[in-house]
Amino acid sequence: MPQPVPAASKLLDLLSFKGKVIIVTGASGPRGMGIEAARGVAELGADVAITYSSRKEGAEKNVEELIKEYGVKAKAYKCNVADFASGQRRARRFRRRLEQGY
Repeated sequence: MPQPVPAASKLLDLLSFKGKVIIVTGASGPRGMGIEAARGVAELGADVAITYSSRKEGAEKNVEELIKEYGVKAKAYKCNVADFASGQRRARRFRRRLEQGY
């Protein structure tokens, strides 16, 4: 079934993530795909949850940058995404936090 094209005067309006929370893995380093993805979705208005496995200080620094630079909510969480059970536990915790207002 055809969908109507949304009306917008700016491309940013069509791509907005305002009101959404995006989880980004691997965003604890100073550069790389993870932090660039986090910056990108923050620029589009998303609140960001980044995960780290071992670089807590790097993750916390990146959270501070996202908050300061983009004015979004951001938080770092320890999660070993290589361990499926750890990822499941973190996903359940994210859901509970989202239900409580992040």
